[in-house]
Amino acid sequence: MTITVLWIYILFWSCVVGLCIGSFLNVVIIRAFDKESIIEPASKCPKCNTPLKWYHNIPLFSYMFLKGKCAYCHEKISIQYPIVEFTTMVLYILTFLKFGYSWNTVALMIIVPMFVIISTTDIKEQVIFDAHSYTLLGMALVYNAFNIGNLYDGKIWILNASLVNALIGMVLGVIIMELLARVGYVFAGKRAFGEGDTYIAAGLGALLGYQLLLPALLYSFIIQVVMVIPLYLWKLFKNKDFSTMYSLIFFFIYSIIYESLEMNGVFRNNWIFIPCAVILMCLGIWLCRRLLNAVKTPDKLTYLPFGPAMFAGAIAVIYFLH
Repeated sequence: MTITVLWIYILFWSCVVGLCIGSFLNVVIIRAFDKESIIEPASKCPKCNTPLKWYHNIPLFSYMFLKGKCAYCHEKISIQYPIVEFTTMVLYILTFLKFGYSWNTVALMIIVPMFVIISTTDIKEQVIFDAHSYTLLGMALVYNAFNIGNLYDGKIWILNASLVNALIGMVLGVIIMELLARVGYVFAGKRAFGEGDTYIAAGLGALLGYQLLLPALLYSFIIQVVMVIPLYLWKLFKNKDFSTMYSLIFFFIYSIIYESLEMNGVFRNNWIFIPCAVILMCLGIWLCRRLLNAVKTPDKLTYLPFGPAMFAGAIAVIYFLH
């Protein structure tokens, strides 16, 4: 894309609008928990309920100038506010940089704020509100019904964008997440994922279509594992469960070594391959036994909401990998 004065102008306003929308998303998130209207009353401090002045609501800057405290009661303001505003701004910038002057840009600037809303409520309280997930699903279906994904310089970023493709993706998302959720009954006697994650998968399937839903979910699981493992290792260390910690560390280190040897053709010799494979299998069995023991003991588990990882996977597919 050629950088022109118009391009810089629109990019600047993408930042400004993204920050303003992010500020509004904070209102939507907080009032969803309080079951209040997002229109009335005016913005107020969540601690002392004092109505805020307009200059208390300038995205990012007000938080910095107030040093993260309410101007009236001086209670700390949640770090959620600047994070949501900044994240929304970044998503708006990515949207414009990726899709430029197109209806795709307009449509995604309407849709991606739902990613932020649902991720934030999931992180805060592990809650996904039906109104938010249904809104995402509805937006995604409309997006594909009008084939907006086909309007970017004649290129298709959602393969065969259509309502039929969106509906197939929606159903596939539900089926995949429900099957995975029920695997939890086999090992822990409860769902592996909450029902809210199924609604998210339905919305993402409707948005991405069945062709791009699968890679998005794959990246989601990778992102979730990367996030969980350090936290899980730290918890094992604090609980002095060194056996499980060592089994996890040794398995990953040896897996990397094993893959490197395979890529360099070392395993062409069976006398090297067989003992290395046996060692990997033994480490895997040791790790599985330790993890199954942790699954049966809930206080040893490390829980992270899966919704944010799912949206991160979708963002990777939309903005970086297509």
